[in-house]
Amino acid sequence: MLYKADMAKEIANNLVIFLDKVGKYYFFLITAALYFCVLTLPEYAFGDFSMYVRYFISYIVINIIGNYYLCIKQGYYRPAQNKETLPGASWSFCEDCQQIQPPRCHHCPLCHRCILKRDHHCFFISTCVGQDNQANFAVYCFHASVGLLLSFAVLSHYLSASYYEVFSLDFYYYFPLFTLLNCLLGRVDIGTFFLTILLCGSFFTGICTMLLFLWQLFLISFDLTSHEVQQLWHSKGAGLSKMKTQVWYNMNQSFGIFPLLLFVLPIPLRFRRSSGSIMKSYL
Repeated sequence: MLYKADMAKEIANNLVIFLDKVGKYYFFLITAALYFCVLTLPEYAFGDFSMYVRYFISYIVINIIGNYYLCIKQGYYRPAQNKETLPGASWSFCEDCQQIQPPRCHHCPLCHRCILKRDHHCFFISTCVGQDNQANFAVYCFHASVGLLLSFAVLSHYLSASYYEVFSLDFYYYFPLFTLLNCLLGRVDIGTFFLTILLCGSFFTGICTMLLFLWQLFLISFDLTSHEVQQLWHSKGAGLSKMKTQVWYNMNQSFGIFPLLLFVLPIPLRFRRSSGSIMKSYL
């Protein structure tokens, strides 16, 4: 029985590692393909404004790449001096890293590191979202969702003119299996098939990333993590009064003194706030 349990655990770990790689490559491929479509086909949706759309999507791509880079530069927690005794009752000891952990610090089995204020491990960026990169991750999701939904608008106009009307009773022609069947029967070309796949991918991925952005914005506003929200949910609201309700203060702690500035340009953490405020919530 113990051997079977170990095998099941190993299979589950390998599956998570596989999904971690697939998620990253999926987002890379669909993002690159969709932005290529926006750069080449904007006339079908925006007409005379297509040139401005190209400029705008190029600006979005720059923000996505910049914030992605800052996200993967996530810092891992390393104590200045590893002590055998815990500094306080709220501290713990990580058996994997063999080091002490401050409050709200958790070990990630995929990153193999302890993450300050760990929220979750994101398959899109193949790293953890925590204290050092949560703000950049939220902005990354915002720009990605804007770009993906803009791609959906362009593709829907183009396919409505060359295939079937997207927003009509013929929408079922855009189901991937149905389109693949039509492609095998020679009713549509392979290019149209791939564009319908991109259309579905842009819509669902864009909606998911927008919801993820709104969720991260909520967590940042109330100084919470997904793990802590889950604990509050299971406790049926017990301890809800401990939430930090100074929304603007919490936003400043993550986004910096001028929160909207991070949505304009990808700015590193050290230029957004003083290093002394990073550990304030842990002591």
